[in-house]
Amino acid sequence: SEEARTATEQRDFCKSQLKRFKKETREIVIELKEVSRVGHATWDTARITGFPQRYNTKFVKQRLVEMLASHRARIAELTDQSRLQALISRDKERLMREVRRELAPLADGLAERTRKE
Repeated sequence: SEEARTATEQRDFCKSQLKRFKKETREIVIELKEVSRVGHATWDTARITGFPQRYNTKFVKQRLVEMLASHRARIAELTDQSRLQALISRDKERLMREVRRELAPLADGLAERTRKE
C-alpha cells in the first residue's frame, strides 16, 4: 500500500544519507590526521566553506573536530531513524500479508459465484 511504500522510501533515504555521512566522516578523519601531522601555519581545504581556501591550521583543526562531532551525532540519529523506518516498513508489510491471507478464501471462486447468481 501507499503507507508501506512511503515507509520503505523513507528507510532507503535514511540509508543513503547514512552512507553519505559515513563517507564524509572518514574523509574528515583522514584530513584531521593530515592537519595534525603537519607543522605548517596554514592549510588549504575546501571542507569548511565548500570552496578551496587557505586557513590557519589551528582554525582548520578546530572546525574539523566540530564537523566530526556533528557528523557522528548525525550518523547516530540516522541509524536510529533507519532502524525505526525498517521496523515500520516490515510491520506494514506484515499487516498487508495478513489481510491478503484473510481475503484469499473470500475471493476464491468469487467470479464463479457471481456468474451463477
